[in-house]
Amino acid sequence: MVKKFFQTIGIVSLACFSFIFTEKTAVTLRDSDSLMKVIKEKSDVYKVESENAKIEDDTIVPGLNGKNINNNKSYDNMKRLNEFNEKLLIYDLILPDISIKNTYNKYIISGNPRKNMVSLIFKVDVNSDVNDLLNTVDYNIPLNIFIDGNWLEKNQTLLKKIANLNYIIGNLSYNGDYTNSGYVWINTIINKYSKQEYNYCYVEEKNEDFLDICSLQKSYTILPSLIIDNNPLIEVKNGLNSGEIISLKINEQTLKELPLIINYINSKGYRIVGLDELLSEDM
Repeated sequence: MVKKFFQTIGIVSLACFSFIFTEKTAVTLRDSDSLMKVIKEKSDVYKVESENAKIEDDTIVPGLNGKNINNNKSYDNMKRLNEFNEKLLIYDLILPDISIKNTYNKYIISGNPRKNMVSLIFKVDVNSDVNDLLNTVDYNIPLNIFIDGNWLEKNQTLLKKIANLNYIIGNLSYNGDYTNSGYVWINTIINKYSKQEYNYCYVEEKNEDFLDICSLQKSYTILPSLIIDNNPLIEVKNGLNSGEIISLKINEQTLKELPLIINYINSKGYRIVGLDELLSEDM
C-alpha cells in the first residue's frame, strides 16, 4: 500500500516536472523566435502612456487611457503569417491613476483636448420646440438634450423618440433646481428609455448644494465651457477649442445658424460627439 502511494507520488511529480519543463522550453523557443524579437523591439514604439484626469479645486477634465503591447497575444496573432503586422498587435489597457470615472463631486468643464472632440448641449423647457431641433440636425450628429421636469410631464413620448436617436439625455430637474424632489423621478424616466452610460446634471455657475445632490445620485455635473445666449455662430467662432462643451438655447436664431455652426466645427477638425464619448478616457 505504501509502495503504491510512493509510486503514485513519483508519477505525479514526474508529470508535473515534464509539464514545467515543456512549458519553459516553449517559452524559451518563443522568446528566441525572430518574430517575438521584432514585437519586443516595437513595444516602446507603440506604447502609449496614460494621462491623469486634471483636477483643479472643484473642477475636472478627463484623462486618457494608455496602452501597451501584449507580446504573447500579439505573437500568437501573427504567428500564422510569421511576419510582423502592426494591425495584428494586441494591447493591454493602461488606466490613469487619477480618473474621471466615479468622480462625481467635481464640475466637468470640458473633454480632454487631445481627442479633438466637442459636445453640444441643448436645454429644453416648456417653451422649447424640440421637433424643430430634431428636424434641423442630421440624425448622425450626436446631441445632448437636457430636459426640464415641466417639459417631461407632457412629453414622455417625445423623450422616447429622443432616446431612440441615441442622443444623450440630461436632467435639468425642475427649473434647474436640484433640491427639488422631482429630480430623482426625472432620472428614473431617463434611465427607463435611454441606453446612455451616465446620468448628467447641468449648472451655469457653481452651486455646492447641487453638486452634492447630483454626486449622491452618481450623476456627473456639467459646467459648460461655452454658454451661448446670442449670436451663436459668432460666439462659437470666437470661443471654440478642442474639448469644448457648448450650451445652446433652442430658439429661432440658433436653429437658423445651427447647420453653419456644425459645418464650422467640422471645418476646424473637431468631431461632434455625445457627452458619454467626450468624457470617456478612451483615446
